[in-house]
Amino acid sequence: MAKYKKPDWKPNDAPNSWNARKEKKHPEPLKKSSHYPWSSSENVSTSLNHQGEFSKKIKTLAYSRPLFEVWNDFVMLASCAISNAFDRMNFEQRENLYMRIISKYRDNDRYVFTELLTLIVDALEKNPDQDFLGSIFIELGLANKHNGQYFTPYDVAKAMAEITLGDVEDTLAKSGAVTIHDSCCGSGALLIASINVARKKLSCSGVNFQNVVFVSAQDIDPTVAAMCYIQLSLHGVAGHVKVGNALVEPVATTDYFENYWFTPMYFSDVWRTRRTIAAFMDLIGGIDNEKI
Repeated sequence: MAKYKKPDWKPNDAPNSWNARKEKKHPEPLKKSSHYPWSSSENVSTSLNHQGEFSKKIKTLAYSRPLFEVWNDFVMLASCAISNAFDRMNFEQRENLYMRIISKYRDNDRYVFTELLTLIVDALEKNPDQDFLGSIFIELGLANKHNGQYFTPYDVAKAMAEITLGDVEDTLAKSGAVTIHDSCCGSGALLIASINVARKKLSCSGVNFQNVVFVSAQDIDPTVAAMCYIQLSLHGVAGHVKVGNALVEPVATTDYFENYWFTPMYFSDVWRTRRTIAAFMDLIGGIDNEKI
């Protein structure tokens, strides 16, 4: 059982206590800062129904606005919080987006967003082999069926990943890395399944998948792209998610980065070194081609 962590506040100072609402002044509005209220999963019960609890909590925020708006706000807030801890290129733009969204909500409601992110972290720690956000998104009826938005069931995605990555060890031996791309990623079910399959297969050879597996995702819908980004980030895999139409603006080396969401592992020393070597090899290749 998780160890109970004593809160820093006294009972009467709790955000949801009657005394706090009645007697104490509301806290000052959040100031613009790069600090975000990450919560530990230590206080989440091991017997918790994560999906049910997540659905219940996010519905409590839909008292004055549509549920889809609340969902979109949450995934964008979580994405900005993750991105701005590592990505300095897009920091200012996403910091402004974060502050613009969070200012719509009351002080007590802001704590719920933190609890929602905690539930995702805890759920994926206990069972990484699932499309947590995609399952809830469909269950709540938030998918855009008019645009043909149907997510691949995770069991089907896992079967496809098993077939596609059956020779992942050979691919790694030949190329030195494994790249997995999904140009219509949705919430990331196919990528998550592929990550889990690759992780299990490579671990048998004593290889850490985080050092050799790279994922590249794209979707035209910013909401589901953010869902994919959150889950890929929490799976600890290097990669990026691009928001855009893959038919007319696919992933390319000449792209601007404002529509890219890079996972935390992308900025690790291992992948910085890999990119440096790749750039050097491209430079040498260009020089050789000019000589020819």
